[in-house]
Amino acid sequence: MSEQDIIAMRTSGAGLDKDGLVWSDEDKRMIAELFHNGTGITEIALQMQRSEPAIVQQLVKDKFFQNETKSRTRTKRERGCLCPDCSNYECCKQKQEQLCKGLNAVLYGVSEGGGTHV
Repeated sequence: MSEQDIIAMRTSGAGLDKDGLVWSDEDKRMIAELFHNGTGITEIALQMQRSEPAIVQQLVKDKFFQNETKSRTRTKRERGCLCPDCSNYECCKQKQEQLCKGLNAVLYGVSEGGGTHV
């Protein structure tokens, strides 16, 4: 397996005789054997004349890779203040409005009365 072979496979799929074909039982047996013997994905792809993503997809499909991460369980939050200063939603809403007015004044020169600052 040369570096040029790998580059050709990854860029154009050149020379992959079985790329896109249905996996036979013999192909599935061979991929399992190679994988269990410690052969790398790239080498398996070159030996089997398939792309690296095809090899990984087949290994996942045949459950050679297990999802070891646990999904998170989230608790439902009550609607309310996310502000560390208070627990009153209306208070935070007022703070948000004041912040927006202040930003408008700074960014656009608009005062609370609607006039512009010069």
